[in-house]
Amino acid sequence: IPVLIDAAQSIGHLPLDVQALNCDFLVASAHKMCGPTGVGFLYAKQARLLETEPLLLGGGMVDEVSINGSSWADIPQRFEAGSPNLAGVLGLAVAAAYLDSIGREHIDARIRALTQIAAATLLDVDGMTVYGPDSADSRAGILSFNIDNIHPHDLAHIAGEHGVAIRAGHHCCQPLMAHLNVTSTARASFNFYNNESDILALKESILDAKRVFGG
Repeated sequence: IPVLIDAAQSIGHLPLDVQALNCDFLVASAHKMCGPTGVGFLYAKQARLLETEPLLLGGGMVDEVSINGSSWADIPQRFEAGSPNLAGVLGLAVAAAYLDSIGREHIDARIRALTQIAAATLLDVDGMTVYGPDSADSRAGILSFNIDNIHPHDLAHIAGEHGVAIRAGHHCCQPLMAHLNVTSTARASFNFYNNESDILALKESILDAKRVFGG
């Protein structure tokens, strides 16, 4: 059974070894690695690529064309149809080198520490429901929550006025929202460039939202 790993959420902070994982495919996005948007990468075993047909057609991916037929170029060119996103790929390479210079293990440790601090800092906020594992170590830098009587979109708007960027909505997982019996949640995400003052700003924005909505 071919196995594809979506590493978009982990590539920026967890060490990954495709040989140790022994996966057939692995994909990730550059913007999850402090890189540019609109570009990512696909890793695949050579044997899997040889048995895969191109999805997109364009210049550079055909070896020979005649009236009677055509043949693909060698891998990986056959999967790179048209003009490549040179700027995006170079940005991805710089971002990868930057993360390597810091060290994924150091990034992961920083994110886990910030998540623990955030969980402890927000514990005394009345009316807060936090979703997910009890252990901050299992959250990988994510804190999803709701505040009683405040819609997550309203909370995100007020947080934005405080210079705090959080995401609000169903997060592309509406079945999970239905399971939790909510329409949406607010979500704070932490990375190595965040610090304790960001967490305090998040808490202040939540308390301000509670004041605005009479919570």
